[in-house]
Amino acid sequence: MAHAIHGKGAVIYLAPDTVTAASAVGEQISWSLDFDMALVDTTPLNTSWKEFVKGIKGWTGTFAGNFDVGNKQLWNASLEDSAVNFYLYPNWSNDPTQFYSGTVWVQLSKIAEGSTTTKASSGWKATGDGALSLAP
Repeated sequence: MAHAIHGKGAVIYLAPDTVTAASAVGEQISWSLDFDMALVDTTPLNTSWKEFVKGIKGWTGTFAGNFDVGNKQLWNASLEDSAVNFYLYPNWSNDPTQFYSGTVWVQLSKIAEGSTTTKASSGWKATGDGALSLAP
């Protein structure tokens, strides 16, 4: 029987460029992966219910974290002219064999943010370049 997990056990790995191995992204506090697909309406005239065919699939991820002054991993990945390796282990602490992987384009959505009343934070988006895989 499957048990619910908590998102805090996740670990995100990202390569800073196309030649360096992926390593853990530090200071992350939230994550999400989204899968989408185009649905093409093929409904003929004079019918009561819509009909569709499945089109192209795609995926994205959004992430947020504490601003890490000592790490340029996300900055470097966002400057790359090629997609970089990405891995998300949603339950690393209990099952380090299950993970999502693919290559991504990294976009910094929030390079740095802070104020006198809030902690400094950052945010980024990963857009999949090709398939998203789930192991095992």
